[in-house]
Order: sequence, then C-alpha cells, then structure tokens
Amino acid sequence: MKYFIDFEATQFTNEIISIGCCSEDEKIFVSLVRPSKKKHMTNFITELTGIERDAVMEAPTSDEVFDRFYDFIQETNNGEMVEFYCYGNVDESFVKKNLSKTKSFKAQLILSTIAMNLIDYSSAVKNHFGLFQNISLSKVLKYYYPDADYSAHLALEDAIALKMVYEKVENESEVK
Repeated sequence: MKYFIDFEATQFTNEIISIGCCSEDEKIFVSLVRPSKKKHMTNFITELTGIERDAVMEAPTSDEVFDRFYDFIQETNNGEMVEFYCYGNVDESFVKKNLSKTKSFKAQLILSTIAMNLIDYSSAVKNHFGLFQNISLSKVLKYYYPDADYSAHLALEDAIALKMVYEKVENESEVK
C-alpha cells in the first residue's frame, strides 16, 4: 500500500508539529503534534504554515499522535507492503528526530517503519522531466493542475498534492 505523507516541523529543533497522510485509496490521517516546548514554535513557522502556537500546544503529544497513526496504518493496509512517499529530503530528518524522543512502542514502530520505507519522490520527478535539479511540488502540481487551489506547507494538502503528482507522473511513465 502506498501512503503519501508530509510533516511540518519546528524551525530549529525539527520536532514534528503536523502530519498529513493520504493512502493510495484516499483514506486520510491528519493531526497537529505538540512540540516539547512552547518556545520551539517560532513566528517564522507560524507564518509559513499558518499553525498557531496556542493550537499546537493544545495538540496531542508525539507519542499519542503516532500511536493513532500506527492504528490508522493497521486499519488501512490489509497486510500489504508499506511504502511512504514524501517530496524532498527533509522529512526523513523530522522522522528520525521524533523517533529519538518517542517512548511509546507503537509510535516507535511506526516511525521506524516510515524511516525505513520513505521514498523521496522529488528525484523521480526530476528524472521524469529530465531536469538537473529538483523542482518544487507546487510548480509540478501547477503544471498538471493549473487551476488547483493549493496551499504549500500544510501537511495534508502537501500529501494530497504529492499523490496527485505521483499519479500523473506514473501514468505518463507507463505510456512512454
């Protein structure tokens, strides 16, 4: 089963503050995640993501969120091999950072599974278009869906946008 996933994180400590995930059959998981300290939420991150400091400080802990995410994967997966797709090379560091602070076994298990099965799809897009460097997800989405109403840096919107881009690129690759 393919899952398209994105995280938003704090600016300096790389703690996950938001997760968005969309499965290939369009089941979704989204949650804010409370960072360990309120001061880790900078004004820059609030401006970038729209996530307010007070909202994230009232969110469930990382252990609670990733326990629920583990259950989501178990419910939607049907025992298939799991692949997680992200766009860009920062999500892996967010996952590893959170894994190092996680105490719950289920949360550790799903974060480890993500880390071991995380595929950066930006490289495939770069190769598909014959580019020399990666291109932003928003530009690729606009190429395929010029009228798409898309807000970057919202975890669930980024995950859904990645799924849409993945489907277009894979369909074009099959035709070639």
